[in-house]
Amino acid sequence: MENKVWIVAQREAATRIKKKSFIIMTILMPFLMAGLVFLPLLLSMIGSSERMTVAVIDNTGYYTGALESNEDYLFVPTDVMKESFRSDSTDVDAVVQITGDLVDYPGAAAIFSQREVPSDLRNYVESALTDAVRGEKFRRYDIPALDSIISDVQKTVEVKTIRWTDEGEQSSMSEVVMFVGMMLTFLIYMFVLSYGSMVMQGVMEEKTNRIVELMVSSVKPVDLLLGKIIGIGAVGIFQMLIWGLLLAVLLGGGSLLAGIPAMTGSDMQSVAASMGADAGDVGELFRLFSVLGSLPIAEIIVLFVLYFVGGYLLYASILAALGAAVNDQQDSQQLMLPVMVIMMFAFYAGFYSTDNPEGPFAFWMSFFPFTSPIVMMVRIPFGVPVYQELLSVALLYATDFVILWISAKIYRVGILMYGKKISFKEMCRWVKMS
Repeated sequence: MENKVWIVAQREAATRIKKKSFIIMTILMPFLMAGLVFLPLLLSMIGSSERMTVAVIDNTGYYTGALESNEDYLFVPTDVMKESFRSDSTDVDAVVQITGDLVDYPGAAAIFSQREVPSDLRNYVESALTDAVRGEKFRRYDIPALDSIISDVQKTVEVKTIRWTDEGEQSSMSEVVMFVGMMLTFLIYMFVLSYGSMVMQGVMEEKTNRIVELMVSSVKPVDLLLGKIIGIGAVGIFQMLIWGLLLAVLLGGGSLLAGIPAMTGSDMQSVAASMGADAGDVGELFRLFSVLGSLPIAEIIVLFVLYFVGGYLLYASILAALGAAVNDQQDSQQLMLPVMVIMMFAFYAGFYSTDNPEGPFAFWMSFFPFTSPIVMMVRIPFGVPVYQELLSVALLYATDFVILWISAKIYRVGILMYGKKISFKEMCRWVKMS
């Protein structure tokens, strides 16, 4: 039995690994993921190569000085609105017109342009005029140090989160840990759904093409089911390992090119000062790396693999049984709907558990086998007792065994059943058959 299961698994793995689509996606996906990390950063560093010329018509004479030119915009005071500003040959890209005192008439400013006004220009003008109007209001109230008083009153209170550990007090950034938990939840959900659906699709194709009739003549249906699930699961783990290695190399290489590892604390502060960044931003960056470094990385990796395998076995077994019971794609969608509802519930349970990973909902859902692979990955970055992790994994794999046994019974009958619409009641009858 074991030898036949291994042969089927090898065949499934070899067939899928040799496909061009698998090779392309395996190589391309890490570059796409790395691009999602670095591309926004690179785009934010690339400014417009052309400096926009903006004419300023200030009928009040109060606000022209508030609009200071910079690397992106050159503000040129102008007396009147000229007809040439509307022509295609003009050098003026936009016109800011102020028709009245903005203190009394806040809507007396407008920006004119033949093209769509860039949001950066609008934000810059609004900010500059708002500061000017605020200063004028301070002067009209004629209260000494009013601007300082208002600035002091508007300061917010920053509350730090400090978690007590066995080693002592440890400051943490809950937003970072929450983001890590959400990413792990999303990855588990996507991987289990993708590879589980792959099992169902493979079973349906073999049944539709009648290839399975030849295979069951030399291999037991149970061995065929186990081999297919193991083979596709091995492909999934192999693909994830390649993605992880390539992504680590790409992110590490990108960090080296950016010079991040070579910077000391003083270097980063010097760079931040030269870029006009606040020293507090540098401190936030250091705290970010500190929090990421304090996460139980080894524990997360081990449990990620265990929950991926356990969740994959659970849902792949169910989807394989459904694939064996149907005759066409339309029937499969109807039978698959309850499974998709459960998986979506598990995903949203994990998503909403990030707000309260120690709450009763997150606690119990991390033990329920149909949701534990997703919900527990949210809780692990926050710290979970070992006994809870062991109990959750044990319940998951025990349920895998039961579901696999039930699916094998359905698969054995359904794989050779043609021309009949199958209901859940009919599949329950197959399970009771000896």
